Amino acid sequence: MPVPTLIVDDSRLARKLLKDELALIDELEVAEVTNGREALEYVDTHPVEVMFLDLTMPELDGYQVLEVLAKKENSMFIVVVSADIQPKAKERVFSLGAHAFLEKQVDVSKIRRLLEENGVLS
Repeated sequence: MPVPTLIVDDSRLARKLLKDELALIDELEVAEVTNGREALEYVDTHPVEVMFLDLTMPELDGYQVLEVLAKKENSMFIVVVSADIQPKAKERVFSLGAHAFLEKQVDVSKIRRLLEENGVLS
């Protein structure tokens, strides 16, 4: 059964690059949205097991999405994918419930290893 996966990023190019990498993992079924508000609407109406979340977006940013999701009961595996690699940013996303942090321009081997190590993929 495919793992429902959501990419949340306002950059069309970033979404495309990540989606191309995720397409190499057969177990994932990937959808995409362009901002935090759309992400919250999507997870309210669709099952999502894995979310790849950008931090800097219009409407609701990644931090705000994490804050809202932290108040809800969810078992989603959340991976923040961001160019902001400052220690404070990483510390903050983990305190808000993110499970992993990857720098942008990730490759499929890093993603697969992360998902396997955390039991998302077998």
